[in-house]
Amino acid sequence: MSTARASPGSCVDHYEPVDILFRLAERSSIVVLNGGGFAGPQWSLRVSLANLPDEAYGEIGRHVETAAADYTRAWKAATAGRREMTPEQKPRRQPRPKPDERARPGRSGKR
Repeated sequence: MSTARASPGSCVDHYEPVDILFRLAERSSIVVLNGGGFAGPQWSLRVSLANLPDEAYGEIGRHVETAAADYTRAWKAATAGRREMTPEQKPRRQPRPKPDERARPGRSGKR
């Protein structure tokens, strides 16, 4: 997958490279890794080619394309008529629970 070059005020200024990873996992149950952890560009994805049938990669690509288009539409809507988003307009990321704070099946969370 090629990476796009971003200009100041572009979509990548308003999101983190891992945002798309979490969106893919939440919406399509597809888990990929950030390419930056493998000496690739920060805004790239790493997909394992080890154990999936060939036709699965087309589906993964379609989900990545849809997620990227969703982010692009949201950014365009948020920045329409403006040069750059203010901090109040930036999408707020929900804090991710720490591993020990996640609900576990069969546990109430109290000790």
